[in-house]
Amino acid sequence: MALSFEVTVQGNTRTLTKVIITEIKDLTDQKLTKDTVSEIKRRIWNLRLFSSVRIDQPDNTKILIQVKERWTTIPIMKFSSGGGSSYFALGVYDINTAGLNTELGIQYEELNKRAAGVLWLRKPQFLYNRNFLVGIDLWNINRIRFMFDQDGNESGAYTLQRKKSNLFFEYKFHSDLYKLGLNLEYNDDQISDFGLDQEQIELNTKNGFRPEYKSITRWYTFYFEVGRLNYKNYLVDGKKLILTSSLAATSSFEDKILSKHELKFNYYKLIKNTQNLAWQFKFSANNLNQLQFQNYIGGFSEVRGYQDGQFSTPAFWQNNLEYRTNLYENKFGIVQGAVFSDQANETTLLNNTTDKNMPMMLSTGFGIRLISPKIYRFVGRIDYAQTHTRVLEKGISIGIQQFF
Repeated sequence: MALSFEVTVQGNTRTLTKVIITEIKDLTDQKLTKDTVSEIKRRIWNLRLFSSVRIDQPDNTKILIQVKERWTTIPIMKFSSGGGSSYFALGVYDINTAGLNTELGIQYEELNKRAAGVLWLRKPQFLYNRNFLVGIDLWNINRIRFMFDQDGNESGAYTLQRKKSNLFFEYKFHSDLYKLGLNLEYNDDQISDFGLDQEQIELNTKNGFRPEYKSITRWYTFYFEVGRLNYKNYLVDGKKLILTSSLAATSSFEDKILSKHELKFNYYKLIKNTQNLAWQFKFSANNLNQLQFQNYIGGFSEVRGYQDGQFSTPAFWQNNLEYRTNLYENKFGIVQGAVFSDQANETTLLNNTTDKNMPMMLSTGFGIRLISPKIYRFVGRIDYAQTHTRVLEKGISIGIQQFF
């Protein structure tokens, strides 16, 4: 279908012009009004391929889209060693492979010389339809998971070896305000003491824990999203509710219907183009008893200041509030400051094993982000958090990308 107005694109030295045209071609039946131009700009920003988007409108029949490309080829490098174990990972991914708005990634890793890896593909604008996305993941990974008692002391550990394949489809509609998704996932898991040091094995024995079993699980997941987030480089504005429901068939519990349900709400308020108010609420519950499917609550993704995976539960809620503001910026990057408060607690929905007397997890703190707007998702994050309940600790949280 021919556009009802003339479109000229400049500055896309890597991204193919048809990627941009595909993103806006369904607007051809609209007049070239201020609202139409604003919608075109929003969609191009949300591709997240550009560090700058500008649209000029010489008259009511022409627009000039000027963009500046971001660096989107991101290396992956991880290394850790200690207690007789060593782990490293090397890889690379690009969300704009060959300029086609296609994410392709590969990662090779080793845990104590046991080779593994991950391969993934994401294709937005599938079949040149901006509303349709398909993706596939192929995993073969090894991860050590530490367990803790209520006082924060290590009580055991195990290694999860997982072979996983994942195929999913997404379709968005009504100007991206709604999204439907289907995810088909296959997990072949083995729990063992591979890679654990002698002290960890002795601790498992002392606590009567023997990490030895296998399982195969097939997941069928449906999700529905309401609302949308609009990106302007590293800043984000908008709100979104995600409802996810999963059913599982596993070789370990053939006579039981297994399920997992999750509600997640995100709200971001952009203030003066230099500040972000960010809020996240999440509730997750399942009735799976297997170790690898428990919800592990801790510092990496729920409540900063606590140890990662310090508490485990079938059901929990979490709440995160963060205020971010630019402290310094120049042509090379931005220094952003943040203050935050994190909360979480176990619940008894779908499972009655939770200790109802446990207080809510609570931490507060502040942090610094180092941001390069010209590189996709380049955010170096350092947070200092003080816990206020359960176990009183102070912790430094270091990560790539915003906490949420």
